[in-house]
Amino acid sequence: MHRHIEYRELPTTDGALWVSDPQLVGFAFTELVPSWAGRTAPGSRLDIDCRIGDSQRWSRWYPLAQWSTDPDTATSVPDQSDALGHADTDTVIVAAGVEATRWQLRVNAVGDATLDRVGAMVSSVPRGEPVPLGEPGPGLGRELAIAGLSQRVHGDWYAQWDGGGGSWCSPTSTSMVLAFWGAAPSPDEYEWVRPDHPDRHVVHAVRGCFDRAYGGAGNWPFNTAYAATRGMHAFITRLRSLTEAERFIAAGIPLVASVRVDPAVLPEAGYAANGHLVVIGGFSSEGDIVCFDPASPDNDSVRRVYRRANFAAAWGASGGIVYVIHPPNIARPAYTDAAEPNW
Repeated sequence: MHRHIEYRELPTTDGALWVSDPQLVGFAFTELVPSWAGRTAPGSRLDIDCRIGDSQRWSRWYPLAQWSTDPDTATSVPDQSDALGHADTDTVIVAAGVEATRWQLRVNAVGDATLDRVGAMVSSVPRGEPVPLGEPGPGLGRELAIAGLSQRVHGDWYAQWDGGGGSWCSPTSTSMVLAFWGAAPSPDEYEWVRPDHPDRHVVHAVRGCFDRAYGGAGNWPFNTAYAATRGMHAFITRLRSLTEAERFIAAGIPLVASVRVDPAVLPEAGYAANGHLVVIGGFSSEGDIVCFDPASPDNDSVRRVYRRANFAAAWGASGGIVYVIHPPNIARPAYTDAAEPNW
């Protein structure tokens, strides 16, 4: 099965209600993941909706998120479905047998809220199959200066956010990338975190990424929207191969990757996790992945080297999902498929 992946960022306009033009895709997609960036004053929010269509009809508008920077108010909207598909927290999944070839986004600014950027990634990829290895080359022997952060050091403190650090892989990975760019919160921003708590800025990220309906901080667009509040250009896409990941490392841009950790597939990890987020921070001279894994027991052990084929198999569980997070003045590498650009 060919890996069809396309990411589009759409032009926005001022005003309370923004509706995109219908976006026609040159292939039948099976999933859509939105990304956005915005600003909200206390008591305001952005409502993000999506609909999909085949050649004859549109789905209903699926409410995907009521997003705000107000602490503990952002939420996805569960139980959104019709004959064409359904919304599963952060992903619109096309119903079996539907040939979806178009999509549309709608954002309503409720109160004093501003939409800065919005886009979506649509794809049709073989989920569960390894991401293609690609030819090692552009990132070989390159490692970015990532400071490791472990989710485990947080224990069960701040258990109101999905039981504490054991479930905080996504915001911890996002925090590693923000710290790499010098965009982590300052001490005055997390002064509410107990002063003796380790890596207090990670707790700030957890609160900023938390999804009330989902009950966790692993909502993909909530993580990139949080990163955008730190001045970053941030979005979700899929990559076609590890060579594409190497291109980002060669450009100096780390990636947050969604993987499934099965000891039979990724034995170097030493643990199991059905859904997990890690940072791709480099490649060895042999093409293996220098990974910063927040599931490590402490910060000093976060840096791991995973064999290329093993990591590709683990990453295939998400179809190659990544968060791309970088300052606006840092150029992304040229994409490799001009017909279906995925960044």
